[in-house]
Amino acid sequence: MSTLSSLLRRAVVPVLSVLTALILGGVVIVLTDFKNLSNIGTDPAGAILGAVGGVFKGYGAMLSGAFGDPARIVTAFQTGNADDIANAIRPLTETLVSATPLIFVGLGIAVSFRTGTPVTRRTQSR
Repeated sequence: MSTLSSLLRRAVVPVLSVLTALILGGVVIVLTDFKNLSNIGTDPAGAILGAVGGVFKGYGAMLSGAFGDPARIVTAFQTGNADDIANAIRPLTETLVSATPLIFVGLGIAVSFRTGTPVTRRTQSR
């Protein structure tokens, strides 16, 4: 039980940081949706709901662009056509191509911080 609580405690900060980023990004999207917010004087509820709908459309487009459209992927696998499958999973493969260098840089920095850098030891001895 203590292992589970330890894992949950470690996961709280990253989950809260992602949630905070999504909320702040949503606030920015709502505040910059001038098309819907121009109607706030005549229809306040409709303007705010339209702006919030824009947040969901924006995040949906971001996820679809990064991972692909799930319906398109399922259809491509059902047809079995190799070109359709390749086109359906292309967003996911492009995301992996773009993220791989960042992942390796992060791993390299993590390893250097865990081992300690000789440069800091050399400068401290002078």
